[in-house]
Amino acid sequence: MFHRSLVAILLVLTGAGVLHRWVYGSRASTASTIRPLPAALSDIPLQLGPFQYRQDFELQPDVLRVAKVDSFLHREYMEDGANLPILLYVGYWGQPNTGLGHGPEVCFPSAGWTAEGSPQERSIWFRSASNVETEAKIAVHHFVRTEPEGVRRISVGFTAVVGGRFQPSSRGSFLHSPPAGADGSFVAHVQVGSAAGENAWAGADERVGAFMENVLQPLSATLFGHGSGQSSIVGK
Repeated sequence: MFHRSLVAILLVLTGAGVLHRWVYGSRASTASTIRPLPAALSDIPLQLGPFQYRQDFELQPDVLRVAKVDSFLHREYMEDGANLPILLYVGYWGQPNTGLGHGPEVCFPSAGWTAEGSPQERSIWFRSASNVETEAKIAVHHFVRTEPEGVRRISVGFTAVVGGRFQPSSRGSFLHSPPAGADGSFVAHVQVGSAAGENAWAGADERVGAFMENVLQPLSATLFGHGSGQSSIVGK
């Protein structure tokens, strides 16, 4: 089934290759402490607007050894009235320089997918747990791949939480170490994937955007907490 292809891609997102592992590992410094999450990623609601929880996935031990995430969520949702899965992956590093992370523009081509067009950057506004109107900048990527059963297309939305900001790329975020104990002293990757029909990117992009709108508020509460720890989120 197609959702299995999406699951494999999300594994590639955190797995990467030997070259990237060497590059980042050679420049990385080891943090002495881990900035803990205020709440578990698994506490993200099972119902997000019209999207209903279906199942969680584990990451393979070799993937975890490379990614070195301190916490992750890899979950499938289904949209009400539709038979199309939405796949959510969140990776969290409380020690920014100890793991490997990069966006879809690296991972998907390494797994045999071809980018169609340039990523589309867009802003999604949501209210944080402390009622601050917050901007999340995301990049929406389009990828195609020919498989035995036909041509597959996927729309992928990506945002990285670095320094308290939701930004459309994580480039460079693993090459520096934010001040220990600061609200922004962690890195998180958020990826949402939806299958697209033949030449029908608009529908998949709409699903990705709608899912992001529903997940960002509870996700920000999980990452920053409900109190003063959320003060570093950049608002309007």
